[in-house]
Amino acid sequence: MHATANAYIIVPPRNTTGLEGSRVHLDCEAAASPANITYQWFRNGVDVRLVPGLMSRAQIATDGALVIVRALRDDTGWYRCRPTNGIGRPPDAEAYLNITCKYTVQL
Repeated sequence: MHATANAYIIVPPRNTTGLEGSRVHLDCEAAASPANITYQWFRNGVDVRLVPGLMSRAQIATDGALVIVRALRDDTGWYRCRPTNGIGRPPDAEAYLNITCKYTVQL
């Protein structure tokens, strides 16, 4: 008989600042037994898959990270990672993503 345990977060996401147009990476690594972990991400409480336009520029990697390939200022907000293996209440961890832009001043 194998012990089963719900997922727990090993590497939580960290507050991150990225430049508009750049690639942004939010970590979220978890462990569990059994290790059939799936990851769900939320932006400001909304599943990222339901945020208009976001998933056309982003993906959830197999290690749980949320990778935004081309960040926009609208991507700024609170991001919550929730890993689960279907056992127990899934944990979650949150971090703030701030996207800044380069301004050019023309005289």
